[in-house]
Amino acid sequence: MEIKLDAVIPARSGSQRVKNKNIRLLAGHPLIAYSIVLAQQSSIFDKIYCTTDSPLIGEIANWYGCDEVIYRPESISTSLSPDIDWIEHFLSHTKINHEYFSILRITSPLKSESSLISAFTALQNENADSIRAVTKVREHPGKMWQFTKKGSFEMTPLLVPQIQNGVAWHARQYQDLPEVYLQTSSFEIIRTKSVQKFKTREGRKILGFPLTYPETLTIDYEDEFWKLEMLVKDKLIALPEIRIDPYVNKHGEN
Repeated sequence: MEIKLDAVIPARSGSQRVKNKNIRLLAGHPLIAYSIVLAQQSSIFDKIYCTTDSPLIGEIANWYGCDEVIYRPESISTSLSPDIDWIEHFLSHTKINHEYFSILRITSPLKSESSLISAFTALQNENADSIRAVTKVREHPGKMWQFTKKGSFEMTPLLVPQIQNGVAWHARQYQDLPEVYLQTSSFEIIRTKSVQKFKTREGRKILGFPLTYPETLTIDYEDEFWKLEMLVKDKLIALPEIRIDPYVNKHGEN
C-alpha cells in the first residue's frame, strides 16, 4: 500500500473533565506519548504532527518523537471550539502534500495499527471523504428521554417516532432495537481536499469503522482514567511499548 498519510495529534490544554489529561501520566509516560509512539511504529504514516496551544505539550510531543509541532491560538483551543477551526489552522500552517491525514486522539491510547490500515484501505476503496472509528452503543438512544421544559417532570422520548410494529422502542429489549453506533475518539482518516472543499472535518461521504474492546476504551472522565490505570497495572491490557526514557521537565518532574 502506497503511503500517502500523515498523523495529526490534537492536544489542547485546559481539559475540564480530566485535568491535564493529554499529559497525565499513565504507566510512567504522559498520555500523549502512546499516540505518538503508535504512529512511529506504524507502517502507514509518513510524518507525525501535533497541534496544540501549549508550549509544555509541544515540548513533550517533541521529546517522544513528534516530527513537527504546530502552535495554534488560544481562541481556537477552548472547550467550545469546533475541530474544523484547528484543522483549517493546521492545514494553513503546514506544507502537507499528502492526499490523506489521520487524526489520532490522545484519549484513546489503545488503537491498533491493523485497525488503521484496514480503515485506510476501506476509505481508498470506497472513494469517500472520511472514515471514523465507531462502536456499537451500550446505552441505546431509543431508551433516552428528555424533559419537555425546564422545571417540568413531564418527559418525551428523545427519538421520535417510537412506535414500530405496535411496540415503542423504549419498551423493547436491547436486542430488538436497531443497531446504533457511536463515534469514538480513537481515530479519523480524512481526505485533505474534502476538508478544503466542504469546510468540515468529515466531508459528505462518511464511512464508519467498527472497533471492539479494548480499542474502544476511552478516557473522557476521571473514572475511565482510573479504570485504564487498573487494567494496565493488572496486565489485563497492554499499551504501546515506549522505548525511551520518560519526559522530565526543567524542574526534574515527569
